[in-house]
Amino acid sequence: MRAISAILLSLAFALPAVGQSSKDTYTRARIPPTQQDAARRDPVLSYVEANVAETLYHELAHALIDASMDGIMVTDERGIIQSVNPAFSVLTGYSEREALGQNASLIGSGKQSPQFYKEMWSHLRQNGTWQGEIWTRHRSGRDYLEWLTINVLHDAQGNATNYIGTFSDI
Repeated sequence: MRAISAILLSLAFALPAVGQSSKDTYTRARIPPTQQDAARRDPVLSYVEANVAETLYHELAHALIDASMDGIMVTDERGIIQSVNPAFSVLTGYSEREALGQNASLIGSGKQSPQFYKEMWSHLRQNGTWQGEIWTRHRSGRDYLEWLTINVLHDAQGNATNYIGTFSDI
């Protein structure tokens, strides 16, 4: 769960570099804008304030993820599950403990063709996101249709580092 919080926080603080549009390179701001003035006044105070602010943001992100009615799954670049939220467990029947370290295919139903996945991954590589209906298998063996959105996270060199799937039962 902490991994999801950290990833969402890094997304929340992705801001355009000064003098650049949102289509240009992004930089990550670790100190919220309200704390930047304090950083110029007193480095020790600003360090403490920044750490408190970052802790509060982490706690808020964690609470929002836990409260989401959508299932959330984060995988690494190889598709190994790194983090899930409580709604994931409700929707799939798999506990966090059972899911972590498993391949995302854990919840695959086998109903989609190889061509479906080939097109989905091609779209993900080209656009950084994919959205659509997909059949998933509950731990009980029951297949159900879900609405899935997958977003790709990249490192500074442009390499895919994580995939974030959010889904709901339809």
